[in-house]
Amino acid sequence: MIHTFSLAFTDDENTSATVYTSTQSGDGQTNVDVLIPSGQSNYPVAVNIDISEVKGVLINSDIDATLLFKYGGATIQTMVFSGNKPLLWQAGFPNTNPITGDFTGIIVSSATADMKLKAFFLQNV
Repeated sequence: MIHTFSLAFTDDENTSATVYTSTQSGDGQTNVDVLIPSGQSNYPVAVNIDISEVKGVLINSDIDATLLFKYGGATIQTMVFSGNKPLLWQAGFPNTNPITGDFTGIIVSSATADMKLKAFFLQNV
């Protein structure tokens, strides 16, 4: 499996667009594509991730949302997303994986509109 991020940059002075591309390979992936009805609080999304296997992450919510990464009943961490401001990470980036531990599910709380949650986890399993 290969996941490629392409990020285009432009500014308000019409500078030529610069495109940055990063590619990562792995031997498996886990993907999430969920439509969450409006006004949901504590909406469960089943996904089982061993963080030591993860080589790349993309998570996006199309509206503002709070995601709790859970391992059983324990909260591993909480992330607040602004609409269409994705979390992007690949092995080799200058920062560590922003997801700090294994999880067995994500609990989502969203605002007053239907929400599309998409997540892609590239793994070496």
